[in-house]
Amino acid sequence: MIKFFRKRPEREIDKIIIHCSVSDYATRKWFFNLHVIENGWSDIGYHFLIMNSKSKPAKTLLKLNPEHDGRIVWGRDVEIAGAHCRGDNKTSIGICLVGIDLFSARQIYSLITLIEEFKFMYPNIKLFGHYEMESGIKQGKTCPNIDMNWLRKQCRITNEKT
Repeated sequence: MIKFFRKRPEREIDKIIIHCSVSDYATRKWFFNLHVIENGWSDIGYHFLIMNSKSKPAKTLLKLNPEHDGRIVWGRDVEIAGAHCRGDNKTSIGICLVGIDLFSARQIYSLITLIEEFKFMYPNIKLFGHYEMESGIKQGKTCPNIDMNWLRKQCRITNEKT
C-alpha cells in the first residue's frame, strides 16, 4: 500500500467522489490555471489527480510519456474541503482521473490503491462518481465515465448504511 499520510486527516471524511478531467491532457499546472487563475478559487478543487501518459495538449502532436501514466499528484491538501462537488465538499475527498472516458490500467490501479488507503483509514467510507451526486445530476454530469458499481466491487465498498 502506498502511504500518502502520516496520520489520518482531522477533517471528517465520509465519502470519496471520483471525477474525470474531460480533457485528453492535463497537468497540475493546467488544473491550477483553470481553477485558481481562471475561476479565482483558492486552490485546485480536487485533492488528487491521476495522470495519464499524454504530455502535450491535443492541439499538438500527442507525445506519450509512460512515466506519467498512473502517477498520483497532490491537488488540494486533504485537511481542506475540496471544490469539486457542490454541497458535498465538506466531508469528501475529490479524485480526478485525467482523461475523458478511456483510462489506462495504470490509472485504474492507482485509483484503486488510493481508495484502499482511505478505506483503511475510514472503514465505512462511501464511493461515488460525480454523476451520482445531487450537484452532478443537476449539471447533467457523466463523469467519471466509468462503471461505479464495478469500481465499488473492485474496492469492496458498498454504499449501504452500516
